[in-house]
Amino acid sequence: DKVSIEGAILEPVFVIGDIISHKVRRDIVISALTYRLGLPRDFQADLYVPYRYERETTVKGDNTESNREGAGVGDMELGLSRQLAREEGLIPDLLGHVRWKARNGSSPYSSKTSDPPMGTGFHSIQFMATSVKVLDPVAFFGSLSYSLNLSDDKPQGRIDPGDTWGVNMGFALALNLETTLNLGWEQRFTGR
Repeated sequence: DKVSIEGAILEPVFVIGDIISHKVRRDIVISALTYRLGLPRDFQADLYVPYRYERETTVKGDNTESNREGAGVGDMELGLSRQLAREEGLIPDLLGHVRWKARNGSSPYSSKTSDPPMGTGFHSIQFMATSVKVLDPVAFFGSLSYSLNLSDDKPQGRIDPGDTWGVNMGFALALNLETTLNLGWEQRFTGR
């Protein structure tokens, strides 16, 4: 739910214009193909190709409803990672990762279509460090990441989407040789 004011606010309680209430429901399904290639010297390359379906229904305060729906390939990602340290004693496995996200999915800044955008409209470069520590039957993991979201000129002007810091942590519990229970927490902070 969101409320917008089309007009001006003179005082905190005095509004000239219309107060419009919207109820927006958005359903998003993303499936992806991921290709990984092991390389010499503990390197690995990967390619991530998402296919996205989105349906959005907006109901305004006057009970008028609008729908938009779309599907397509989203922003593809290409990554390179390397194992920096192997687990030994108290030292966990450490991995370094660099990932580039293209802006090949349809942009939300394009005025060509009313379909939902499949991409972000911006290139980004992500740097990530991941650690994994196994205490059988549990594997603990955590990552710190920084995404440099590159600014770009759009029809609306130059837009800088802000950079993003992220942290995630969790564990995987092996219940038997074929079943694992995973629990994780991820938090991202994006600048202005």
